[in-house]
Amino acid sequence: MRSIALLRSGCRALLWGLPLIAPAVAAASEPAPPTPDACALVDSAAVERIQESAPSALQPSLRSGDGLQVAGCFVRTADYARSVSLVLTGPDSAAPGAAVARWRALFHGEPRADREREEDEPGTAEIERAPASRPIEGLGREAFWIGTAGYGALYVLADESYFRISVGGPGDRAAKLERARALALVVLSRLSTRS
Repeated sequence: MRSIALLRSGCRALLWGLPLIAPAVAAASEPAPPTPDACALVDSAAVERIQESAPSALQPSLRSGDGLQVAGCFVRTADYARSVSLVLTGPDSAAPGAAVARWRALFHGEPRADREREEDEPGTAEIERAPASRPIEGLGREAFWIGTAGYGALYVLADESYFRISVGGPGDRAAKLERARALALVVLSRLSTRS
């Protein structure tokens, strides 16, 4: 008798626990959002042509937080000084408009609903310290060049994500902007075929 009572109480506990377990199993079986891969957006032949140095290694990075997925790719070239950095920022599945909201906060001064100020986002300090962003026509939904005497980066808004690309190598701001623009066109092309 005692063993039947234990069996019944064990079955009841199991049945009561099923509603708690089932959602977790269902959530685990749902497909995860695609992980962004900034290195997949790099065209090695284009980098070699534009930077005049062949890529020798692609170094990916990935982090997420605050509704954003940030994927980076450092393109090390044979001549290290001509290397390229690409950072793709997109929304995660829980916050579909987060990347566009972040863009607006960075370039249009619109506050984000979830935070007053983002200190750890790649490029944030650079934007806040830069003299001014310069609008660039003909790239994505919107684009800006942020540059100082020794450094510059091109930011491009594309659909629900944006990317930052910076190029090394010789030349003044205009030359670096032109090379970054040429590589941005390649990235935009690859982003459009990926969707």
